[in-house]
Amino acid sequence: KGPHHKAERKDQKTTSVTESKLVWIQEGYFAFGRKGPEGLNVEQLAKNLKKSKSSFYYYFGDLELFQADLLAYHIERADEIACRGEKCTSMDPDVINLIVDTKDDLLFNKQLRLHFQDPLFKECFEQSFDRISGSFIDKWNLMIGLEPQSELGKLIFHLLVDNFFLQVTDDNLSYQWFHEYLKSLSSTIDKIKSVSKG
Repeated sequence: KGPHHKAERKDQKTTSVTESKLVWIQEGYFAFGRKGPEGLNVEQLAKNLKKSKSSFYYYFGDLELFQADLLAYHIERADEIACRGEKCTSMDPDVINLIVDTKDDLLFNKQLRLHFQDPLFKECFEQSFDRISGSFIDKWNLMIGLEPQSELGKLIFHLLVDNFFLQVTDDNLSYQWFHEYLKSLSSTIDKIKSVSKG
């Protein structure tokens, strides 16, 4: 198999990263999103890219530096996704389509959350998650029947994050799955609101 990165990545900011180095970062990003830190195997990455391991060490020195580049890349991606999120007008279909379209980034974030014991992963997750979710939290609030700037809606959203990451996978993430997931959440939230009023 060749490199896994998608065509949408061609508009990346590459001012400080050469194309040759970027392909390693994108391949590592894909691998980390599926297997976490265990996916960062130099031999396997080189095999996927049909490149020599010496090429990896030329660009990154070691896995620790490579991982730092992946985290920096993820923050850059989060900024780009947040810009797109701000242009969305609704959770369904706009935000759903955005998240499905940026699947690799979501799965990378999931692995960061699963490996919170690493302070670097925890910091990167919190930064990227805040930037991305902050771009569409108002649409979330409206979807569950709250005011756009509701702090309660934001709290509910944060409480549901771990549940979402436990359920979402590389195989099931699609518009239909996400649509049904949000529909179920909305129904549950409506029931809670109705009980609390009673």
